[in-house]
Amino acid sequence: MVAVFASTYLAFVWRSATTVDGRATFTLFDDAMISMRYARNLSQGNGLVFNAGEQVEGYTNLLWTLVMAGVHVVVPDPRFTSLVVSLIGVVVLVGQLLVVRAAVSRVTDRPWAPLLAVVGVGVAWSLVFWTLRGMEVGLVGLLVTSALVVVHVQTDWPTARRVVVVVLLLGAAVATRDDALVLAGTVAAGALWVVPRPQRLRFTVAAGAALAAAAVARLALRWALYGELVPNTYRLKVQGVPREVLVERGLVSAGYTLAFGLAVLVALAFLAWRSGSFARACILVVVAQGAYSLAVGGDAWEDLGFASRFVATVTAPLVVAAVLGLVALAERTASNPARALAITVLLGTVAWIALAPATTRHHRLGDDSIPASWSRALFLGVAAAAVLLAHRPAWRRPAVAVLAGLIVVGPNLVPWTRWVRSDQPFAREETDWASYGAALREATLPDASIAAASIGNLGYFSDRRIVDLLGKVDPVVAGSRPRTDVWTLPGHLRWDYQHSVVELRPDVVAQLFATDPDDIPSIVAAGYEQLGTGVYLRPGAAITSRAAIERAAAGAG
Repeated sequence: MVAVFASTYLAFVWRSATTVDGRATFTLFDDAMISMRYARNLSQGNGLVFNAGEQVEGYTNLLWTLVMAGVHVVVPDPRFTSLVVSLIGVVVLVGQLLVVRAAVSRVTDRPWAPLLAVVGVGVAWSLVFWTLRGMEVGLVGLLVTSALVVVHVQTDWPTARRVVVVVLLLGAAVATRDDALVLAGTVAAGALWVVPRPQRLRFTVAAGAALAAAAVARLALRWALYGELVPNTYRLKVQGVPREVLVERGLVSAGYTLAFGLAVLVALAFLAWRSGSFARACILVVVAQGAYSLAVGGDAWEDLGFASRFVATVTAPLVVAAVLGLVALAERTASNPARALAITVLLGTVAWIALAPATTRHHRLGDDSIPASWSRALFLGVAAAAVLLAHRPAWRRPAVAVLAGLIVVGPNLVPWTRWVRSDQPFAREETDWASYGAALREATLPDASIAAASIGNLGYFSDRRIVDLLGKVDPVVAGSRPRTDVWTLPGHLRWDYQHSVVELRPDVVAQLFATDPDDIPSIVAAGYEQLGTGVYLRPGAAITSRAAIERAAAGAG
């Protein structure tokens, strides 16, 4: 089964190939391409920067970015660097499947449980998509899941060896993403369930000191490189945003996550609370990550129909806990309070679907109609009925079978079907941005500057200095007033064209994100000539020809 999934992932990667400037090229999700540009600059000796000479930390995945830098050393051709990163993602996903299979095999003697866990993780669209499209989601998930297994499953290992391995795994997770400290701390705390009492103090001190050292080392490196204690992206997304806006947006994000199928996994996970320390630790990790996602306002893309990057990171612990909950249901060891909580989660999600407005600011319940929303409600209602009926001997097997199918199908049927029928999300946009970037590279001189909002693929393939209109690599924009009156899309709340265009005066404004009534007049008053929708040219710009810019703008899509 692992081989089947590995082949599927390779097909996913191969299908992501596109054509840029008439040549086969691979791209990644736009945020991943921001890290790729940092990585390329590092590999070329320019430092860990987005624009040469500008010390701004616009990434949140240090270790993953360093991996990308290594890829650029080995494969410098920009057409294929993304391919190699995606193939590394395949290895990471296969690693998770192997870890999950081994762990579940050791904690239950039900022969179907390891297979169901492997299938549930292997088919998880959110984990597959974010990992193969270049995000660090899979790597953090593999490190955290492996740490859980070492603590709670590899109990035959000497305590000292387990401490060393766990510290290395969790330290690597924190080095990959700063906020993985939430997961690392949760894993370390859960270890106290299984560490022998005489050794708990030593374990606690060792794990706590190691995590503190990792956090301090990360802060020291950030200060040395950028003179800041927090990344620019933290300031952009959270700083200055009213707490009530973050909480409201986080709750809406949680509603989407549950409505698009994860409510079944969450409900079944709660049934596993009495199934041992491994199950409880998996549940705690999922709850901790969910709480963190809520606190920071969620991600930006929950309305796509699958879990966000935050939730996808803990896919393996969630699926494992759900499978162990299903085992508890089959063996009648799930407590009545746990069953009541599971049913409450399912029916509560049905109520959310029914009562939530059809639209929210910039978001809606997927891109489907009201009947599609009610089909989700029916699906969750069937799951609740199965949990309710599973305590009756005559209904137990069919109920368990139904829930096993829902673990696999529920969150994944729609996105995988769409992938088969058409393509992955953002495929066209990423191709357009990459092609636009390549065209702008040909249309501009090496010292030109380009203003854009989607700076990942466009910035990577243009290889020109970028003026970031949304502030990921611009501290001035990141510190400007958040436009929460317009929408609440995290990371897309700030822009300041007076600063970005009128003051910085890029040679080409390649695209605009959103505008106030006085933005366009101020850009024109600053001497810029409009060449197309959202495209402006500065007089005396460092370009090869005006016609080349016009062709690039016309093909921007």
